[in-house]
Amino acid sequence: MTHKQPLIIRDVLRNRKFKEKAMARTLGLASMVGVPLQLKDDRVIGVLNCFTYEPYVFTQTEVD
Repeated sequence: MTHKQPLIIRDVLRNRKFKEKAMARTLGLASMVGVPLQLKDDRVIGVLNCFTYEPYVFTQTEVD
């Protein structure tokens, strides 16, 4: 995540941006959202990743 924007992936096994496909298969992961944890001075100190076991479309409210 290099653009300080959330990354939403509906199918982690088919998306080329998601690199941990073996882990996703092992754990049965389907969808994910990655949200940068950003300080008030715009520095990113980490990323909060949330996964689902079923294909899912994250809403803007959930991302916010």
